[in-house]
Amino acid sequence: MKEIKDYIPPLVALLIRAEELKEAELTEAEVLKIKDSSSYVLVPEGVAVATAEN
Repeated sequence: MKEIKDYIPPLVALLIRAEELKEAELTEAEVLKIKDSSSYVLVPEGVAVATAEN
């Protein structure tokens, strides 16, 4: 069974906020640093898809 990372808070929200604070687009290195240091839970792929559809 494949598991998907479910970021808490959502990764997109973290990236948007980081860009707002920086007042510029993030570099790839900055995006990866945020992603790698963010909290997440692993959820089964089917659960992640079902949750995203609702």
